Amino acid sequence: MRNVILFFLLLVSINGTAQVNRFDNPVTSEYVNQYIPMSNSDLMLLAASKILRERRYEELSLKAYSYLKEKNVYWFVYYANEALNTGFEDPILYYNLGIAYYMGGEKRIAKKYLKKAKRTGLSTAEYVLKLIKERREIDETFFSIK
Repeated sequence: MRNVILFFLLLVSINGTAQVNRFDNPVTSEYVNQYIPMSNSDLMLLAASKILRERRYEELSLKAYSYLKEKNVYWFVYYANEALNTGFEDPILYYNLGIAYYMGGEKRIAKKYLKKAKRTGLSTAEYVLKLIKERREIDETFFSIK
């Protein structure tokens, strides 16, 4: 019995090294700095494009609200979506779009826009969402015109 244990201990000590494979060694790679500073003209173009997008947003939102004052909801929705596609966020525009879509029968899209208005800090949108949940009637008196 003693010989068997001694033989076993010798066997384990001889083959006791860990197996090494290609994944044990970390891959070495060289860091490549890809930062390229913008030139002054690039910065000016970036600022100019932002100003143009802001002007475009203002024009489209004013046009959208002019159609809303005329109670032409179809064109309001068109120009409001175009204004939001410029990249600027307006909680009142989201709110009014939600009301317009709800009046047009698009309840799922209406909830999406009202939730965006609520997320951006408009408390009236939360009230309207509550009314929608209670299945109350919402009409054009809920519009918020600038």
